[in-house]
Amino acid sequence: FHDFINNGLSCPGLVAHSLGHYIAILRFLPLLVLVRVFPESPDWLKEKGRYEEVGRIFEVIAQANGRELTPEYIINMKRRFRIEKSMQEERKRNGTETRYSVWDLFRGSNTCKKSTAIIFIWFTSTTASVGLSLYSFELEGDLYLNFFVSAGAEMAAAAMVVVAVGWCGRRCSFCLGSALGGALTLSIAFIQAGTTSRLSMFVVAKLSISSSSVVLPLWTSELLPLVVRSIGMRMTDLIGLMGPIALPFLFNQGRKSSGVPLLTLGSLQIAGALVALLLPETIHQKTLHTLQDGEEFGKHATWRDCFRLGPPRQEAKNGILKNRGPQPQSPILSLLRRQDSLRRASSEGDQDHSDPQSESSTDQGPVVETVKITVV
Repeated sequence: FHDFINNGLSCPGLVAHSLGHYIAILRFLPLLVLVRVFPESPDWLKEKGRYEEVGRIFEVIAQANGRELTPEYIINMKRRFRIEKSMQEERKRNGTETRYSVWDLFRGSNTCKKSTAIIFIWFTSTTASVGLSLYSFELEGDLYLNFFVSAGAEMAAAAMVVVAVGWCGRRCSFCLGSALGGALTLSIAFIQAGTTSRLSMFVVAKLSISSSSVVLPLWTSELLPLVVRSIGMRMTDLIGLMGPIALPFLFNQGRKSSGVPLLTLGSLQIAGALVALLLPETIHQKTLHTLQDGEEFGKHATWRDCFRLGPPRQEAKNGILKNRGPQPQSPILSLLRRQDSLRRASSEGDQDHSDPQSESSTDQGPVVETVKITVV
């Protein structure tokens, strides 16, 4: 996704340098026809019950990654989607559907700590990334060339992140990129204007900060539980965009003191890297489905864990590396157990309002619960 954004950022610099007329934008209007070629969102197709198209999209993704999906996997996936939809409709009819809000991100102590840290990191990272892009116009030399070099640094950062996130993890990639970019930004403020080293350090700083900005959405989506992931991503993105609002005032202050913008952006980036050390690593970890999973994840981390960079250690068993902790269950089995627990909870609520004679009769034998599943 960031590759397309970075490619789009690099085009205006070249077009404006070669033509200089806004009429050149008309050449890109025919490209809007390609919108019909793009596939629909799998989540939207799942909500509409178009499971066949979801399966075809997953097969294309698997082929692009050199994998092959078995027919059993596709069948089980469609069954899981249908079971989830039937359970959701049943909860709507019974009035027991759970609605999540932004406040669910701050209910537990550990969840509140992680959500606050994520919001602060998004604020600092977005402000520093947009600020350095705007600072390219303050550099000496050709205006269009500086903007193109800044966009090219973002393209290189996206390519580096593909390797970095799988090799050293999400947290290590973000912290190193943020700390290096912040340190270089602070150093640029003390270098004489018009030198080649100043431009070189700016490119490396932009490369580092852009790499951390690419890692941040992936890391955030894995830190947030699945039930509040979309709400949390929208909230953090919205709060992060509040920082660039103050950038014009910051650069206006830089006319009086040229080092103020760079010192501010570098300090924000280093502060974001330090706060990111409080968050756990998510690589090779199971997906967080519920709010309870999000509360327990990283709850017992120590201060020593904050400064341990890299992927978590794995244990070898029968020649296969496995993560510490419980292994994920089958999706269909988890859904069946969840439905069984909901019905048990409702039956226990009905027994609380019954007479004592009925309670004594239940002690005579085990209660048999039946779960009915309809597969279309």
